[in-house]
Amino acid sequence: MLTHTGRGVFKSTTDGTTYDGEYARGLRHGAARFTFQDGSWFEGNFRDGERDGFGREFYGGSGKLRYEGRFKGDRFGGQGRFYWADGSSVEGEFVNGLVNGRARKTAPDGTVVFQGEFRDGTPVGRNEL
Repeated sequence: MLTHTGRGVFKSTTDGTTYDGEYARGLRHGAARFTFQDGSWFEGNFRDGERDGFGREFYGGSGKLRYEGRFKGDRFGGQGRFYWADGSSVEGEFVNGLVNGRARKTAPDGTVVFQGEFRDGTPVGRNEL
């Protein structure tokens, strides 16, 4: 079992991912950059091996921002904003990777197109605009 504490880089030979950041007791823990197989990447905090706290995720290839906000349990969790590749976005509270509760969805030009309640990533109820 690894017990490394400090800063290090790990490049997986099985899935092509790369972790460049801090470790504690052999676990990803602290500020880091993690690159996924598809070239997208995450910059932010890890806690006990999982993304936790504030972070940002970027699309591979274009490098455009995909998500900015809180992570919990290695998923979007807490206040944040998710961006689709076309530039539209949704901002609100995320639970288990999906927006839940009051949130606002905007078009690529920044126009608000829906404001109200979301459940598991889907708008529910009436549009409050």
